Amino acid sequence: MIILIADAHVHSHTPRADNFRAMLQAIATTDHDVLFLGDILDLWVAMPRYEDPYCAEFLAWCRREKERRRVVFIEGNHEFHVAKLHRQAFSDSAVLDFRLGHSLFLHGDLIQCNLVGHRVLHGIAKSRVGELIFRYAPCGPAIAHWAKNRFSSKARGIASFIPEKTILDWTSTVLNDDCRHIFMGHFHLGSAWTLPDGRSCNIVPAWKFRGDIGLLDNENASLQTGNWRDLLGVPGEKPPAPQR
Repeated sequence: MIILIADAHVHSHTPRADNFRAMLQAIATTDHDVLFLGDILDLWVAMPRYEDPYCAEFLAWCRREKERRRVVFIEGNHEFHVAKLHRQAFSDSAVLDFRLGHSLFLHGDLIQCNLVGHRVLHGIAKSRVGELIFRYAPCGPAIAHWAKNRFSSKARGIASFIPEKTILDWTSTVLNDDCRHIFMGHFHLGSAWTLPDGRSCNIVPAWKFRGDIGLLDNENASLQTGNWRDLLGVPGEKPPAPQR
């Protein structure tokens, strides 16, 4: 089984950091692989003067657990240069997407991005040029926070909203005999579409609201979603439903 986690938006000064830490401890007692679908940290530029203390703790967990299970990290739109500069912390890492069997995993932030300017800024921020700017520019931290706000779902008017037609139009160009199933985050609300021939597209709900994760049997593309305590069989109080 593969645990899918998306959109936790954790940092060391939020109460949910302890809940996320408890989940990682619980995962460590299982035999499941883990695939992080992006925006795990609220803002993560993978360089010393940017990284929240929680980054080091998360990376230490990944380095330790990749010796026992597959740990995959896909960058979200709030993460920059993690896949490249911290690649040794993970079994596999990717900026855009990751393939496993007939399944494609991605964050999903570029699906609804039909503005050329946004795509250009996104490409620059995650390029070698962007890395040099973040690393050496005196105003680098200010640029990082600007980029986070510029690329956020809220800024683009799609926070907690499922653009169904756009997603399905995109899906129709990707699904084929080699790629039969898609799993993504980014849109915060869980959703799923299944085509008549069994091919499917799935959105994993955001962890940040209620601690929801996905539990995937990749051999038959069977996905369960729900609070991590329920899916991992861990007792404890669950947070209330989010106010939208």
